[in-house]
Amino acid sequence: MTIGDRRTLARLKPDHPRLLSGLPRRLSRELFARAKLVPLPAGRVLFRAGDPGSGCYRVEEGLLKVTMVWSTGAERILAFLGRGAIVGELAVLDGLPRSASVVAVRDAAVNFLSKAAFDAFAEEHPERYKSLVGLLATRLRGTDRHSSEDQADRSRRHGRHCTRERHPHPQ
Repeated sequence: MTIGDRRTLARLKPDHPRLLSGLPRRLSRELFARAKLVPLPAGRVLFRAGDPGSGCYRVEEGLLKVTMVWSTGAERILAFLGRGAIVGELAVLDGLPRSASVVAVRDAAVNFLSKAAFDAFAEEHPERYKSLVGLLATRLRGTDRHSSEDQADRSRRHGRHCTRERHPHPQ
């Protein structure tokens, strides 16, 4: 990762953590020991929302952008992810289609971990799996709390906006 990548990530750090990103190094290393390295040129789509979720990826180098498209057609950037970040982790946990799209902003390399490899790791290392599930639950609760705070903030901003529309000039 270049210095420019690090500066970009520092400015664009996501408001909420990805579920598996930031695992203790040892656990991440063990989990991804069976992963396959996949090159990803800048501009290439890793996966799109709605695609089947057959596994997750750990970013080894480069920069990825995670987005969702709202029903209005507007794109919302959820995160920019660099080295060590894990993306697509919900598919490993629930096997459902992708909930967001991911594209390489810069040339990247990612390690792909299939759901089957994740499940095998869980069977071979039940103590590791138990600590991983605990970590995921903690992160999910933090994400839920953050989402609730965001919703409350949007409601407050919306209330101020509506008040200004009714009373555009100070009384």
